Amino acid sequence: MLAEASNLATGTWVNAGAAVIGILTAILAVFVTRREVDSHKAETDRRLSVHEEVHKNIFSKVGGVERGAQAKVDQLRSEVSGQISDLHEKVNRVDKNVTAIEVETRLQTRTMTAIAHKLNVTAP
Repeated sequence: MLAEASNLATGTWVNAGAAVIGILTAILAVFVTRREVDSHKAETDRRLSVHEEVHKNIFSKVGGVERGAQAKVDQLRSEVSGQISDLHEKVNRVDKNVTAIEVETRLQTRTMTAIAHKLNVTAP
C-alpha cells in the first residue's frame, strides 16, 4: 500500500509538474507572440509614416500641377478674350465699310438710272 501511495504521489507530482511546464510554456508563448506583435507593429508604424510622407509629397505635387494648370488656363482665357475683342472690332469695322459701300452703290445706281433716263437709254 505504501508503494501504491508512493506511486500515486509521484504520479500526482509528475502531472502537476507537467501542468506547470504547460502553463510556463503558454506564458512564454504569450510573451514571444507579444514581442513579435510589437515588432510587427513598430515595422507597420514605420512603413505607415513613410507612406504618409510619400502621400504628402504626391499631394503637394498634384496641388502644384493643378495651380500651374489653372494659371495656364487663366492666361489662355485672357489671351482668347483679347483676341475675340480684337476680332469683334475688325468685324464691326468691316460691317461699317460694307454698309458705306452699299449706300454709295445705291446712290451711284440712282445717279446712273437718272442719267440713263435723261439720255433715254435703256439698260441691256
